[in-house]
Amino acid sequence: MQGESDETTVVHVSVPATCMGFSTLGAVGMALDVRDVFTIQTTPSPGVSVVVSDRSGGQASAVPRDGRNLVVQALHAVQDAIGDVRTGLRVTCENAIPQRCGYGSSASAIVAGAAAAVALSQRVEPSRDLICDIASQMAGDGANVAAAVYGGVVTAWDFDLDSNVPRSVFDTESRRHPDNGFDFDSTRRAAPRPAPPPLSNYSEGWHAVAAPVSSSLTASLITPRRVSRHVPLPDEGTVPLRQARQAARRSSALFRLLSDSDPASDGDLFAATAEDAQLASRNELLPDSWQLMTHLRSQGLAAFITGSGPAIVVLSEQGAEKTDTVVRQAIRSEWLATGRWSLRTVGGDKRGVDIDRSSRAARGQ
Repeated sequence: MQGESDETTVVHVSVPATCMGFSTLGAVGMALDVRDVFTIQTTPSPGVSVVVSDRSGGQASAVPRDGRNLVVQALHAVQDAIGDVRTGLRVTCENAIPQRCGYGSSASAIVAGAAAAVALSQRVEPSRDLICDIASQMAGDGANVAAAVYGGVVTAWDFDLDSNVPRSVFDTESRRHPDNGFDFDSTRRAAPRPAPPPLSNYSEGWHAVAAPVSSSLTASLITPRRVSRHVPLPDEGTVPLRQARQAARRSSALFRLLSDSDPASDGDLFAATAEDAQLASRNELLPDSWQLMTHLRSQGLAAFITGSGPAIVVLSEQGAEKTDTVVRQAIRSEWLATGRWSLRTVGGDKRGVDIDRSSRAARGQ
């Protein structure tokens, strides 16, 4: 008879790729119809083993096969935070998202680990909001993670909705002042006004609003076949007020355009994906991507460097075949023909993270 220690639990998690960085504020993210699939199995014996199956065209060779794997790190971090005991793990990663290219492969792994930890736990009630909150805090980014969790197009922020709710300057017990009617030194602040009701997809740390992505939207993914180094997102510090306003307007417009049931024009997408401040530094950090992106935009295409790069995404409502033709014509001689870049066209993902937890079963069954 097999004891309790021989029991295992298997959790299957799949997470979509994402693209972001549409504006200086980086407040909008979108899920892409490309998925990493993870199988996490608890084992009675301690230790961690990771098997990686590369379906991304050779981009997953650098994925750690031990406890340094982001899925394992995220899972253990959540277990520690909620008080669950760490178990042995056998993790299988089927990586279809190109690594270190700007498609959210790190966010995908963190979301998968957090989702698996929540699914395995008896201490918390599983929910997308909880997974998004945990994973956003670990990743330090809301839009990328929220897009992976909820699917569709999202906008995210990390400030409290009620942090700037003003209080009444005076209360009913204030004494009258002989000059202006109130004694400012003796007033007590009244209780704050009630905070606004929670938005959909609300979490305690990061806040996100998600909407289904337009069914007619296509994303052309232009990916370098070899990634020599990972370039972090530049820290732009402060930007002029005019640029910040333009970026905020573009983020707002882009969220609407991507989620609208009525197809947007490619001209609208082109205008909404224009960058304000980050591109100057990207020109120095990612010269090849910058040159290619600039060339594509000179052809009227809604191209942008996604995430930390170096990959480029072109958004279109014209249809995959027409867009691909334009993209290939624009870059056939100098980029694609040399084999330095690959092209793949996908739609937006509407599912977000998928979780399937099997019932407990004895080993060997």
